[in-house]
Amino acid sequence: MKRGEREMGFWKKMADELKEGFDIGKRIVQINNKMQKAGTTAVLTDEERQFYLANEKMSPEEYLAKYQEKQARIAEKQRISALKQQETQYHIGGLNFRRGGNGLYYFGDAFVENAACWALVSFIWGGPHYETFTTTTGTTRPKGKLTGAIIGGAVAGFDGAFVGALNGTHRHTDLKTTVQQVEKDTVAYLVFESVRTGERVQKQIRCNTKIAGQVGKLMG
Repeated sequence: MKRGEREMGFWKKMADELKEGFDIGKRIVQINNKMQKAGTTAVLTDEERQFYLANEKMSPEEYLAKYQEKQARIAEKQRISALKQQETQYHIGGLNFRRGGNGLYYFGDAFVENAACWALVSFIWGGPHYETFTTTTGTTRPKGKLTGAIIGGAVAGFDGAFVGALNGTHRHTDLKTTVQQVEKDTVAYLVFESVRTGERVQKQIRCNTKIAGQVGKLMG
């Protein structure tokens, strides 16, 4: 056999093997899809089963079990993701908590499956507290003429000039007093009631008028 014929034979063999491998892979995918759709291996014919066993490293049952396990993990991940998306995170007065799509509350800022759930039932606060600050700004400066000093000097000498200066000079005061009230944070409590046991707990928060408004929206 000539060299050219040998090379052609080699490439033809390679092409045939590639085609055979492609056909086998395509058939395996078809059988996998058949099992996935039915959810059981009972739909396979004897020929399909034998073909699968001859060309795969696992049985149809092993493949289906792994496929269903993977699908279950994906479904669980999607379920948890959907629950997280329904939650609203709150950071109010130093307290971190969440409200789920069911309107109930959960403590902490991270989703936990089957965590204890609470209803917000009360808000305890003594009202706003203000501190008063007084600030005075401005200047005090001399105001007037020294004419009296000159006249006094002419009449009574040096002593007369001094007296005249005192009589002819006044103090001008330009002061401004500002009184400002600043609200101080005080202690308040959010009261939660356990949906499962009826137990009530008070969670302390830092509170002011703004924070009280945020809590008021939660209370509805």
